[in-house]
Formats: sequence, structure tokens, C-alpha cells
Amino acid sequence: MKHGHKNHVWIKAARTEAWAKQGCKCAYCRSKLKRCEVTADHVQPKARGGTDAKNIAAACRFCNKAKGRISPKRFKRMITGGLKAPNVYINHVRVVRALNRQTEIACKRILASVGVCS
Repeated sequence: MKHGHKNHVWIKAARTEAWAKQGCKCAYCRSKLKRCEVTADHVQPKARGGTDAKNIAAACRFCNKAKGRISPKRFKRMITGGLKAPNVYINHVRVVRALNRQTEIACKRILASVGVCS
């Protein structure tokens, strides 16, 4: 068995809790996620000591794969365009993140134009 049952239970609980706290969205690209699509990302990579439940963020599979062992600060700089993207996954995250941001802005403007508070 690759992972012990005890380990699987706390990761699953932490992933679900993070997903709910994040408004059912990926922590990085802000894509809306169904519960079955959520992965548990170790914000501070396990290889760098991040091993407890408070270190878990809900992420889509693309963001989780793109981030890998990258530190949270460096990854944020990569997906916001501050650093060169080393792989196709980072480029995917950049595009999705930008589209989600523009969609949120457009929705707020539409709601404001018809007099509905968002």
C-alpha cells in the first residue's frame, strides 16, 4: 500500500475543508471545482517540510501538477507573469486564471449595470 489509511483520511478531510473555505474554487487559478475534481496541494511542498493539515489547499489537477515542488511565493510569481513559465502547465494556469479574473469582473459590471449588488 502506497499510503496508509490514516494518512488518506486526514488528507481527504483537509482537502474538503480547504475546498469549502475557498468557495469551491482552485486556490491558484480560481476555477470553480466540483468536489470530485479537487486535489490536495501541499502549499509548502512536502519535500520542504509541509506535512500537516493546515498546509493543504484545494487545487485543480493542472495547478497541482504545475506547482509541484515549487514554493508558494515562486509559483504565484510564475502564474501572475512575474517569472518565466518553465512548463506548459504553468502557461495553462496563467490563461485559466486570467479568464476567470476577467469573467468575475464582467459579471460584477453586468450586475452593477442592472442594479443588482454582487
